[in-house]
Amino acid sequence: MDGTSHPRAGYQDAVARLCSTGLPRSAASGLTSVAVSRVVELRLEGLIFASDQRARRVDELQETLGEGPAVLALRVGGPIFRYDIAALPGLEEWPSFAREMAARDVGSVYAAPVQVGAVILGVLTVSGPEVVGLNAAVVREVLTVANGIAQILLDPLPDAPSLSSGAGDAFHLVVHQATGMVSVQLGITLEAALLALRAASFSSALSMSEISRQVVRRERRFTDGGSDWTPGPQTLPPTGQRDDNG
Repeated sequence: MDGTSHPRAGYQDAVARLCSTGLPRSAASGLTSVAVSRVVELRLEGLIFASDQRARRVDELQETLGEGPAVLALRVGGPIFRYDIAALPGLEEWPSFAREMAARDVGSVYAAPVQVGAVILGVLTVSGPEVVGLNAAVVREVLTVANGIAQILLDPLPDAPSLSSGAGDAFHLVVHQATGMVSVQLGITLEAALLALRAASFSSALSMSEISRQVVRRERRFTDGGSDWTPGPQTLPPTGQRDDNG
C-alpha cells in the first residue's frame, strides 16, 4: 500500500507519537532506536518515522541492500525476533547488512510487519547498540505498537488508536473481515480492497472501524460504481439459508 498519498494530514506525527510513547519496555531493554517504513508491493519504500540517526541508517541500509529483519519480515509475513548482529545466523543470512551494522555499533535489530490480515502496510524496526535478548513483555509491546500503527495508516479520522489488546484486536478483526468481503464483491486483491475501504471511510467521514462493521453487517456493499449503504441494522438469515431477496 502506498503511504505517500495518505488522505489524513498529520498521520506521520501520529505514528511518531505512538512510537515515542508506546515502547517503554523496549527502550529500557536497550532497543532505543525505532523506525517505521512504508511498504509498497512487499518492498520497503522509504521512512515514515525514525527516532534517531541509528534508526534512519538501519532502515536505509535494509532498503538499499535488500537484507535484514525488515526484509525477512516482509518475506515471511510475520515478526522477526531472533536476530542479534553478532550471531552467526545473522552473518550468514545478511552478510552485507551485518557488516554495516557492526561497523556502526549496532548490536540488535528486530522487526515486525505493520499489517491487517495478510496485507502488509509497513514495517516497524527496533534496534540498539547492544545485543538484547527479548522477553515476552517486550515482544508483546512491539506487536501492540505495530497494530496501532496499522490503525493510524488506515483510518483517515483523527482519533488516536487504543493500545489495549482488546480494542486493537477488534479493529484488526473487523477490518480483516470486511477486506475479504470487499475483495470478493469487486473481484480484486486484498490490497486493493483495503484501499477501497479506506477511500469509503475518507469520503463518508466515518471511521475505518464503522465502515468495516457496515460491510460485515451487510449494510454496505461495494460495486464498481462505489459503495451502496442501507441505513440501520439488517436482520441476516441463518447461516446456510437465503432470504427472499437472495
